[in-house]
Amino acid sequence: MGGQPDVCEIAITAPSVQWMDDFVRELIAEKLVAAVHLFEPVRSIYRWNGVVREEVEIRAAFHTRASLAPHVLERLHATHPFQVPGMVVLPIEGGNPDYLAWIYSETQGSD
Repeated sequence: MGGQPDVCEIAITAPSVQWMDDFVRELIAEKLVAAVHLFEPVRSIYRWNGVVREEVEIRAAFHTRASLAPHVLERLHATHPFQVPGMVVLPIEGGNPDYLAWIYSETQGSD
């Protein structure tokens, strides 16, 4: 099962379901992402300013083109309530070819 070139998953966490819902809908409307899977609640344990913290958050898996990840990161920095929002880009190396082609077709590009 080969992957569609340039398709990835972006994982993002946030403290608020409402913030994530608004962010997701904006990115889909602008064709920056094709689909998003939401996971809640997510328990996050991390060190911040030397203190171990534990929070309940929401996690989202955005399916898009890797070439659009910088645009998603830019939007994230502009609106996210955290000083250092969590975002990682994971390459999709395989999957249902029809689904991967759909992700590609539903996101903006120069084709």
